Amino acid sequence: MGTFGETGTSAAYRALAADESRVYKATLGSTQKITRLVAYVSGGGATGSQVAKAVVYTDSSGPNTLVATSAEVTITSGQAAGWVTFALASPVTLTAASYWLGLITGATGANIYLFGNTGTVAPMYVSDTYSDGPATTWSGGTNEVDPANLCVYADYGTGHTAAVAFDGAGTLTAAATLTDGRPVISTPIAASSHAAGNVAATATVTHGAAADVYYEWEVDTVDPPAGGANYQQIFTGYNASGTAVSIVLSSLGAGTWYVRVRGGDGTSTSGWTATRTFYVFETILLRPGSNVTRSILGLANKVWAKVEGTSTTASATNSDAAYPPTYASSPRETLILMKAGDATAAQAVADAALAFRKVERYAISGLSVRLTDGIKIDIGDMVAVSHALSGIDGWYPVRRITHDFAADVSTLDVGDVDRPPDDESLMVKIAADLEAVKKDVA
Repeated sequence: MGTFGETGTSAAYRALAADESRVYKATLGSTQKITRLVAYVSGGGATGSQVAKAVVYTDSSGPNTLVATSAEVTITSGQAAGWVTFALASPVTLTAASYWLGLITGATGANIYLFGNTGTVAPMYVSDTYSDGPATTWSGGTNEVDPANLCVYADYGTGHTAAVAFDGAGTLTAAATLTDGRPVISTPIAASSHAAGNVAATATVTHGAAADVYYEWEVDTVDPPAGGANYQQIFTGYNASGTAVSIVLSSLGAGTWYVRVRGGDGTSTSGWTATRTFYVFETILLRPGSNVTRSILGLANKVWAKVEGTSTTASATNSDAAYPPTYASSPRETLILMKAGDATAAQAVADAALAFRKVERYAISGLSVRLTDGIKIDIGDMVAVSHALSGIDGWYPVRRITHDFAADVSTLDVGDVDRPPDDESLMVKIAADLEAVKKDVA
């Protein structure tokens, strides 16, 4: 980061009055994007607290036009002297020139002490009602008696640009990822309802330079996001290399959405990424006749591994009470025959198979969405399933999808396993599995 303004400190201070703007003159040597202002202040004088914002005015034989206003900061009585950051909502470009930097204070007076150093130009102050924001054009005011530099400076970038671009999977090359909005399956609700409309976007800043980098995200229902009725713009603030940055794209209704991102450091800014498309679906309904079941096909809590033609065997048994069912409470065994291998290999096979086989699988069918939403879903897409009656709560892949154009409905089968189409087929499969186990044991 570069700076312009007074970065030194001293013991001299002035108590800031209520509803007052106080600024001093500083010179910027080249065009820069300032990212924040920092002031050396303490809490003293009156009890309680006082709010303030940092301000920047252009120069025209004194303060002239307002060009930057920070977020609000509260200084409390007794707060020790120190540098306090006044953040800008987004970077502000300033050309090489002189500017007036300082603070505007709230209605409580004499609680903020602003320190100052020796300077060549006297600071100025003027009455300015805080509640309606700083005056856009400075008018009147009074010079302090002695020249001074108030201890206020601005930060600007150092010329590094973050490289950001989406790849085909929706991942940013700067190691940022976007989590798509996906359907939520719940108990039956009105067809007009839709999933909760928050979509998380997470970025990790991985640039190699020392400069802090910010991300700007834009999201909208038009492509590219360009300030439409549903437009959102999120400025992440500045983050050091390797810092995880999380934001939320809020209040997203059902439909198709577009998002893009760019990065910068206050001096230069990367171009916008290609637009990424994602969907927020209507909540999936459980129609009458829907079938939400746990499937125990393939479940086992003890696995044997045997190397054919040898006496080499190994076994793995689930005895973890925190991961039921345990073998002791509900014994289910299976045998794996290996063509070759030693005892170590057999044990590895048994352990790996147990980890997979002891988990119950899910087969969920008869889930329905509006046809327009269902067409956006593909085989293999992950959907969130939450169904209290069956204890199902997780993400599962779409196994089958059918479209009924006459009824304007798409019906999904989802889960870890394909659902047997009917009870007769289920019995046939169980019988075949039992026969296979007999042959393996024999």
